[in-house]
Amino acid sequence: MRFRRSIAALAIALSAMISPCDVSGEKNEAPVSIDNILMGSPKDPDSGFAVDFISVGHADSALIHTSDNKHILIDCGNGDHRAIDYLRKIGITRIDAMITSHNDRDHIGGCAEIIDSMEVGMLYDHGLGNDVNSSPFRRYAAARERLSKLGRYTKIDKDSAVMIGNTRIYFLSPYSRGMMSEDADNNNSLIAKITSRDSPFSFIFMGDCEERCEQRLVERYRCNPDMGLGTGHGSDPVPDPGAASIIDADVLKVGHHGSINSSSMAFLTTVTPLYSIISSDSANSYGQPSQVILKRLGEISHVMNTREGDIRCIADNLLICYYQRPF
Repeated sequence: MRFRRSIAALAIALSAMISPCDVSGEKNEAPVSIDNILMGSPKDPDSGFAVDFISVGHADSALIHTSDNKHILIDCGNGDHRAIDYLRKIGITRIDAMITSHNDRDHIGGCAEIIDSMEVGMLYDHGLGNDVNSSPFRRYAAARERLSKLGRYTKIDKDSAVMIGNTRIYFLSPYSRGMMSEDADNNNSLIAKITSRDSPFSFIFMGDCEERCEQRLVERYRCNPDMGLGTGHGSDPVPDPGAASIIDADVLKVGHHGSINSSSMAFLTTVTPLYSIISSDSANSYGQPSQVILKRLGEISHVMNTREGDIRCIADNLLICYYQRPF
């Protein structure tokens, strides 16, 4: 364990040396890696800041547990019930905030079922792509409209931030107000960085953002720690200690399932993650995750993949990510 901490600390020190930005403070403590821990049946944490990366096949879904007992869901899987089954398994009956990154089936496919089955306090999305003609999107759009009539839907523009209890969500995309192609949809993904008042650690969720999107993020945010989003959005600011950039984060939800078109080195050396989490399935025709990207991620972070099982990251005084494998 001590050896692993030393290696991670060395990686962090090297990344700091090559950073183009001055950083006040230090990167958070190196992670504790528990690759093969055997857990009993997963349950909702009693307290503390934690994030579950749900094993939903070649799709995305993550559940954030705030330290004041609220729940934030980012994407909902592809509609094969795995996301809602996980929520029910751990006893979740209310989602305080739901965020959808973009309109692909593997991100919104399960959202309508969850909205119809549980109370959802607020839905956030980028409002693009309303001409998408697919049955998953039509179901999602209908569920979104029902929430909108209740005052529970917010369309997000770039450079926005909201508070959910003591947890801040920074929305860092999209850049344009139109969807021209599948590529444009991916690169207009609504990106969310999550911080908590009760934790020194942060998470960034990339949707299907690819290299062109990453380049814009680096150019726009690289040497700016908060883009003015830290105050005036409903509560006290939630700082990210030692962050040279608002996209600097301790846990990276890797963009586009580890596609060869994502996770550029310029982006990764700005984020400087301790953990990189990939959501993919071994049985996919896209070649994801790319072996090139796996090697690149492994050089700067500890890489985990939800195809091995549900992943929980506990982010209190230490950052610990592990697979939730039942006995």
